[in-house]
Amino acid sequence: MVGSWLGHAEFRGAVIVVMALGGIIALIHLARALVSFDPHPDPATTGLYVTDIEADLGHTMMLAAMALMVVAITVAIPVVVFRWIFAVFSLAYAGVLAVRIVQARRAGGSSLSAKRAAGAAYHLVAGLAMLATTVGTASASTGADPAAGADAGSGMAMAMPAISPGRGSSGGGPPLPWLLWVLTVLFLLDAAFTIYVVARRRSPTHPEHRLPRRLRLAVVPHVVMDLGMGLMIAAVL
Repeated sequence: MVGSWLGHAEFRGAVIVVMALGGIIALIHLARALVSFDPHPDPATTGLYVTDIEADLGHTMMLAAMALMVVAITVAIPVVVFRWIFAVFSLAYAGVLAVRIVQARRAGGSSLSAKRAAGAAYHLVAGLAMLATTVGTASASTGADPAAGADAGSGMAMAMPAISPGRGSSGGGPPLPWLLWVLTVLFLLDAAFTIYVVARRRSPTHPEHRLPRRLRLAVVPHVVMDLGMGLMIAAVL
């Protein structure tokens, strides 16, 4: 069903715009941190992870990659491009996670260090989940004739045979589909929880701390990324 939604140009356009806006917000937040030469995270968090340079970079890269996947519905792009993007993304955050775990242990398991490790783990899982959506096909390209995508009944199955449902002989689909469904639900729950926390404007772990407006805006890319991954994964299952 989700795949058929992406068969509509209007829906695809809306998805791309939302992802682009989320990426722009993350990029602006990242640029501010780089210009200020402050690599340290904002001490006020949503309670699960911190908003820092590596988180903003991850949001920017993932949103750009997913927007490109949507564009690829009507533009021929080799599947291997996405496999490399998500593979490199996953390897990078595996390294970041290892570093953060070591730092957390040296810091005696401090809350901030643990949240930074949690943020790296989140991005690693996200990268691996998106990598899985590109596995299970022998197709050389995700592109198709734009006219083919006009059939809302076939949607991504016609336009993106490498990362779409109903691939039949073109591939067996992503590995461990049940696990991808579990991750989809978790991503959506994370988005809902983040929205709830931001709406209350209070940190769940420190209710006495009011979330600053800058942080409330900074979590927008995270929510968009959660929703985008849920959409893209559901579309291939």
